[in-house]
Amino acid sequence: MRNDLFRWMGIGCGLLGAVLTVLVVAGWPPLLAWDDRIARDLHAHAVAHSGVTRSMRVLSDWVWDPWTMRVLAAVACPLLWRRGDRERALRVGLAAVVAAVVQQGLKAAVGRERPVWSDPVDSAHFSAYPSGHAMTATVVCGMLLWLMP
Repeated sequence: MRNDLFRWMGIGCGLLGAVLTVLVVAGWPPLLAWDDRIARDLHAHAVAHSGVTRSMRVLSDWVWDPWTMRVLAAVACPLLWRRGDRERALRVGLAAVVAAVVQQGLKAAVGRERPVWSDPVDSAHFSAYPSGHAMTATVVCGMLLWLMP
């Protein structure tokens, strides 16, 4: 029963992600306007509050960084394997690898540039969509929640 719930939630999130990707690629004006407004507001807040910005950089660079999330998945795999739960170990590892491949493929296909600011508070060198932080954290934390019981 619980696995069915996770499966349907995953399918629903995948469909929502596909719709969002289509809207981003199509350049849907309401979405782009909303995204631009949020980006400008958050950037203004970051410039005005350097302490908050430093705290967010620590969280972004260390806590929910894609590599930190992948390490969590990589640690879970051998622990599960040693417990004899090889199927779950393989599922967690496969989910992390597939997420990374899909994310990089979508970044290359969509090619959405990051905003450029005259007073940047941080920098990134890859396309903006989809977010590696958000996608990797969602997949890895979702898998870890699935393992909790």
